[in-house]
Amino acid sequence: MRIRLNLTQEDLSVCFDIEQSTVSRILNQWIPFLAYHLKALIKWPETTIGPTKSPYNHLPNSVAIIDGTEIFIERPSNLDTQKSSYSDYKSHTTVKYLVSIDPFTGVFNYVSKGFSGNSSDRF
Repeated sequence: MRIRLNLTQEDLSVCFDIEQSTVSRILNQWIPFLAYHLKALIKWPETTIGPTKSPYNHLPNSVAIIDGTEIFIERPSNLDTQKSSYSDYKSHTTVKYLVSIDPFTGVFNYVSKGFSGNSSDRF
């Protein structure tokens, strides 16, 4: 329900009449479990390196576009975690990822593990 309906943890706690911390613990256990066991069902498209219809045709030897991105997260209940995930730049609690995208197909070909929102981009 959380992913399909984009419900917050607070919404789920009201729907199921349980504490929000219980919802958080359940999600933190089940989402990685499902990701691990359903990984085989994800089919990655084949990528081709070379000129295709792309705004990057003038760079035919390009392999990837690398960028850092921040994603908003719900405020953690643990104060130390809140402090480490708060991004002054976004004025919100965030998690950072380093991503790599194939310039010709637009497919993500790498996503790093998450880093806390207050870690520097250089880190």
